[in-house]
Amino acid sequence: MPLPYEVLTQAFQEDPNAMHSLMTINIPCNESLADDAFIIVNSPRVLEHSGDKKLFQVGMIGVINGILTCLGSPLVAIKFSEPDESGVRRIIGFCEYVAPPSIKQIDVI
Repeated sequence: MPLPYEVLTQAFQEDPNAMHSLMTINIPCNESLADDAFIIVNSPRVLEHSGDKKLFQVGMIGVINGILTCLGSPLVAIKFSEPDESGVRRIIGFCEYVAPPSIKQIDVI
């Protein structure tokens, strides 16, 4: 059975445009989803708050990693190219996620 990141890489090779769109688009979500034990969400960089209300967004990679967390499987990460002459990084595939040393791992019960 292929590993999750291998499935995502294969899908990316079959349709890079679709996979790029799915992986880079974030959808606004509510605080209830942000508080979910598994789904990974973040705050929009441009507008973190609306008045006194914190804003959240979710992307496909956060949903996929939420499912993998629930199953006790390793998380996946998007692999990006080095910046081109314009400073743009492009998706080149997927890999198993490895937390940077400064990130504390969260134990899921």
